[in-house]
Amino acid sequence: MKFKRTDLDRPAEDVAPTLLGDLLTHRTAAGAVCVRINEVEAYRGVGSEPASHAHRGCTQRNAAMFAAPGRLYVYFVYGMRWCANVVCGPGGEASAVLLRAGEVVEGDAIAGERRPAARSDSELARGPANLTASLRIT
Repeated sequence: MKFKRTDLDRPAEDVAPTLLGDLLTHRTAAGAVCVRINEVEAYRGVGSEPASHAHRGCTQRNAAMFAAPGRLYVYFVYGMRWCANVVCGPGGEASAVLLRAGEVVEGDAIAGERRPAARSDSELARGPANLTASLRIT
């Protein structure tokens, strides 16, 4: 998955607020689910933030964070959930924005099938792992 934006070649803290309100759609054979992004978190790269996957440098696992901006860096966390970051900043320098939460604006029935534990539509994409589950991003 790749974002079609031209303004991602900036630091994560500058990009993060511009992603709020953007729509992220994933189409599968089951249909499309579209989520409006309403919560994000910016992460700088090497040596700047211990919570960043790029904190200790480039590895095989996090190499996408060091690639050209516009990629979606998806990773498995706690051995059970997926999270997604939008890669930004100049290529070679890790910088990414975690997609923390969103609101399903299309395909809520499909998202509901993917998130059976959600008690309401507002919970379908609340939290980074729920957002990726609703969109079936792995």
